[in-house]
Parts: sequence; structure tokens; C-alpha cells
Amino acid sequence: MRKQNAPLRTKIPMVSISPSGLCMYNAWIGPKRRRFDDDDSDTPKRNQCQTAPTLVAVKKRQTTSLPDSNDHHGIMSDKARKRIENACKWMLFLSADKKIYRRAERRWIKFRLCFVTLTLPAAQQHSDRQIKHDLLYQFFDEMRKSYDVNHYVWRAEKQSNGNIHFHIILNKFIPHDQLRIKWNRICEKLGYTSRYQQRMKENVRSFADYYRLFREQGSYKQLLRRYHVGLASNWTNPNTVDIHSVVKIRNLSAYLCKYLAKSLKGKYEHPEDIPRHLLVEGRLWGLSQSLSKLKNVTAEVTRAISAEIDRVAAWAGDRMFVHEYFTWIRVDFRQLIRLNCSAIMEHVYLQMARLNEHIINF
Repeated sequence: MRKQNAPLRTKIPMVSISPSGLCMYNAWIGPKRRRFDDDDSDTPKRNQCQTAPTLVAVKKRQTTSLPDSNDHHGIMSDKARKRIENACKWMLFLSADKKIYRRAERRWIKFRLCFVTLTLPAAQQHSDRQIKHDLLYQFFDEMRKSYDVNHYVWRAEKQSNGNIHFHIILNKFIPHDQLRIKWNRICEKLGYTSRYQQRMKENVRSFADYYRLFREQGSYKQLLRRYHVGLASNWTNPNTVDIHSVVKIRNLSAYLCKYLAKSLKGKYEHPEDIPRHLLVEGRLWGLSQSLSKLKNVTAEVTRAISAEIDRVAAWAGDRMFVHEYFTWIRVDFRQLIRLNCSAIMEHVYLQMARLNEHIINF
């Protein structure tokens, strides 16, 4: 029988709020009961638990095999993929639609996020870790100082030739020519830009030579324009930066997650079948400090939140998944705002204001 003075444990309904959706579950509150609470005897089990571990238990603990390291071996895990997806959705929610006037093109450009791809000018000569440490991290330092870029997500991948390249999502618009000059200058820190210049001077005598080398990287007009730009700069400013347009993408969240969270597992039946030159050493991805602080928000289900959850559930349809221990509704923050879920979104805004005051002004 239960002791008369033993405190009771109760369950309260909770909701976990994330950029991917709402998760409703029950949480236990109150002190945990010990397994011997129902035993009215002289607690021999309690005394046994308090004794020192036996020699057999110590030897078993010492011989237990532990992983040598926490290395991912170049393959992105499902947990990492989910974190990248949440970070992309946080950026989409926090980034408002912007416009900037381009004098060179004489037109206004609408954008919300800037999707950048950085490549190396020449064949890779250094390890992946050194390139990230010496080049990529310096690139982010200069982005923060020059353009006030404080929110970003990056992903490292390998090209078919074994060269590492980086996909980056920024919340600021940076002109393509300025970004390319800056990245090529940083690449020269390890001598990649000068190696590209030497290669071009030795192998390119005319546009026919240039077209033969790069015909798979663009159309005839694009290659002709790049050839004349390369001649004008004496081959010191290679085309190592590509800015993707993400304005007209209908499902922007899925588009970004596809590029940043994709894995090599889908292309090969077994992980050991993946060629070694396609695996990235060291970190595969990273977030800015502001985005890494943003976590799922948990709150107790009050009467106001319960009414809003019912409203979302009526809208969700097949977006809702009911389990024995939890209920999941796939809905983003912007849809919650459209459904007038102010009590739910209040907890999200409180977290953002508590973690970083300037994060709201994305």
C-alpha cells in the first residue's frame, strides 16, 4: 500500500513549440517515488544499494567498450539534419522581405535570404579542417565586420573532383562582385588564387581554350563574359562565388533544407560504399551564435493556449499525428500568426527577447 504521507505526482499538459510544429504531451510533476516505497519492511534493498560496488562490477565497468571518438566520418546524422532544418526555418521566420536598389542593373531587387556557394579557385592542396579554419572562419569574421552579418547557416560538401565547397545562407544582401573579391583575397592566404592565375596563363591562349576547359559550367554567353572579365583582371579574380535567387521559390523552407541538409546516404546503399574523396573531414555544418541559442519553447497548456491548439488542429487535417504519448501538428510560425495564435507566439517572442535583443530586428 502507498504510504499515507507520500506526496503525489501529477501530470500537466505541456506544448513544445518549434519552427516545424507543435508537440503536445503530458509532463509529470512532483518528487519521484523510489522503488522501495511500498515496502514496509526494514529496507534490506536500500542498504544493499548504498554499499560500495563489488569488484566484479568495477571490472565490468572498466571493460565496457566506449566509442573512440564522436566523429561522424563525413556522414550527416538525422539529428544534425533536423537541427539544420530548424535553423533554416528560424531564419525564414525572423527575416522580413527586403528591397535593395542595384545601380549597375538599374532595378530594385527583392530578397529575403541570400543563398551563397563558395568554391576554391584551384585544386585542393590542404586538408578540409585547415581550409575551414583559415578561410571559411575568416570569411565569416569579415562578413560580420564589413556587412554586419550576424545570422547564418553553413554546410560543407565535396565536389566530384574532391574539392570542398560551402553552401551558406545569409540574412543580408551582399553584391556578388564584392563578395567574390573578398573570398578570392581570403583564398590567396593559402595560395589558391595565384595557382589559378598560373594555370590560366599557361593553358588559356584564346576563348577556345577557355571554353574547352569550362564548357560544362555555363552557357556560351556566360563563358564569354567570364573570359573577358578574367582577361581584364589578369586572372586574379576567378569565378568562385555563386549567389542563388530564392525569391521566386514557392516552398523556400524545403528548398533551403534540400541543399543544406542533404546526405550522401541516399546515393549509396551502404555508408562504406561512399568514396573517401567525397567525405568531408571535421565539421560538416555550423550556425551563427544567435541561431544556436534559439531552441524549442516549452509552455504549460493554459486555457488560452488550449483554445488556440484546437483552432490549429481544426486547420491541420492530415498535418496532425496522434500517438499514445504525444500529438504532433506540422505548422510553422507564420501560419500560427495567420491563425491568430497570440498566446502560443508570445512564448516564442519572449525567448527571442530574452536571448538576444537585436535578434528580432533581423
